[in-house]
Amino acid sequence: MSELTGKLNAEQQLSGALNAQGCLSGRLSYIPGPPGPANVLSIGDVETGSEASASITGESPAQILNLVLPRGETGHGLVIRGTYATVEALEAAEPDPEQGWMYNVGSEAPYHVYMWDEELNEWTDQDTIQGPAGPTGESAYASAVVGGYTGTQSEFYADLAAMDGLAEALAAL
Repeated sequence: MSELTGKLNAEQQLSGALNAQGCLSGRLSYIPGPPGPANVLSIGDVETGSEASASITGESPAQILNLVLPRGETGHGLVIRGTYATVEALEAAEPDPEQGWMYNVGSEAPYHVYMWDEELNEWTDQDTIQGPAGPTGESAYASAVVGGYTGTQSEFYADLAAMDGLAEALAAL
């Protein structure tokens, strides 16, 4: 069987030589065909393994990429190490911090959380860690009615006030 060898030039022509065995000699022009369908590569299996690897299965235009990825080390999570009234007090108390150390800063909640950033060589404000306010709960009286109480709201609060030791019991919670 003859073998076609050579290279393409800017005019999309193949140039080469036809030898005694029947290989190409001279110029060969060609017309490109229409584009084929776009390949669709979807994610298949993703597994944990000791070494990272990837394989592609299927035929174009529908192929599947399968991955094996090593598991990283378990992170430390969010740990607030303490609370200081000011950033200056934090800096004075922690002269040699480590990357990722976090402290509350402020005089009352919600505190600003400061994290040590080794790259910047400074404590950086991470803002506050507090979600939005939840919905207003029902009153103690409304809860009591749901629980079967049948008196008026005034009677309910009078009954609460008359209970001996209620304030101490609630304070112990």
